Amino acid sequence: MTLIRVNPSRRVQNLWNPIDNSFERRQPISEQTRTDAPDWRPAIDIQEDPNRYVIEVEIPGIDNKKIHLSTKENILTISGEKKSPDNRTEKQYYRERIYGSFQRKIRFGQEIINDKIEAQYQNGVLTVILPKSSKSQIKEIPVNFN
Repeated sequence: MTLIRVNPSRRVQNLWNPIDNSFERRQPISEQTRTDAPDWRPAIDIQEDPNRYVIEVEIPGIDNKKIHLSTKENILTISGEKKSPDNRTEKQYYRERIYGSFQRKIRFGQEIINDKIEAQYQNGVLTVILPKSSKSQIKEIPVNFN
């Protein structure tokens, strides 16, 4: 006999999704709906090799004076703000781009060298290179078999 797990709430949610989407498409979105969205979380890629971490943050269209980086106790904090253009003359318009402030915190498992952190912003991508401390790097220990 085969047992099948049934989740009744999922079935109800699946019924409501198309209905919600149809109403969402028909209603114009006002400026207050999406401006300064508090949950804006830019996409981040993290690469790690034995000597460093490389963080890439996708934040197109942000003013370079509005990007802030700081480190404390192996935590990198990336924050910034993307202002909405003030040249809108219509009362209502459709908006998909997100504006407002953001903050991301990334904790590292190994100690980083704060004095040698490099950051560069190019083509909408912020790249941060964080060198690892040599005292926190993993050292392989050979095992002698007798």
